[in-house]
Amino acid sequence: MLTRTTVDIPSPLFRELKARAAEQGETLRMLITRAIEVELGHRSAAGATPPHRVKLPLIRHKGGPKLRITNQLLARLDAEDDLERHKRSLR
Repeated sequence: MLTRTTVDIPSPLFRELKARAAEQGETLRMLITRAIEVELGHRSAAGATPPHRVKLPLIRHKGGPKLRITNQLLARLDAEDDLERHKRSLR
């Protein structure tokens, strides 16, 4: 059973709360519920881990060519893409 309630939270704290939930891949409801459970002693802080996170890489390398992607390469490709989109917009 769930009970709906309204809580006034200072804006800076709320922004931090939303960011933390997003970082951990969970909803605000999940994060707040977990924090309340820890505060009330229903769960230890150590046992209050967020939902299971995946380990990267998801797809293992099985041979074949490897891509060497650098920040410089990404920046160049991004600039080329921007230029191409701009040219298309002028047509």
